[in-house]
Amino acid sequence: MVGLAASLSACGNYPPSPTQVTENYLYAVSEGQFASACSYLTAPSRAAMAASSRPDESCTQALARCVPKNAIKLSQDQTQLLYAGVNSSITGRHATVAVQGTAVADSIRSVSLTSRKGNWHLTSYGSGLVACVRGLASSRRHRAHHRARHLRRK
Repeated sequence: MVGLAASLSACGNYPPSPTQVTENYLYAVSEGQFASACSYLTAPSRAAMAASSRPDESCTQALARCVPKNAIKLSQDQTQLLYAGVNSSITGRHATVAVQGTAVADSIRSVSLTSRKGNWHLTSYGSGLVACVRGLASSRRHRAHHRARHLRRK
């Protein structure tokens, strides 16, 4: 479905819809093609992601760190993309697309987009990835690991 959306938008006369852009982003993330996935983000979104992540970490590196490793198994099972649920809401030049149903979609959850010159661009990398990009998820895991270790010692 996503591959079909990508191919249809590539050969048609119409620019991809917010849903198609989001599906293409999901597909790139699922393939582990993080540089390609980052290309769907606006430059300010990539910069904001880099600014809120670890020092000297690029968009590509942040996605590689934050997307669950078990979610990137597309080469083994490409049918998983057919099961992603997508719900779009468009208001003028702004759109929100919620996704669910696959490991990648569940880790991303929702994205926002804006239309410029008739083309839709991602203005967020995924509400589900915000805590990880900002380092909050890793610090929570770190604290949980130390709590568990402390409890085992008792």
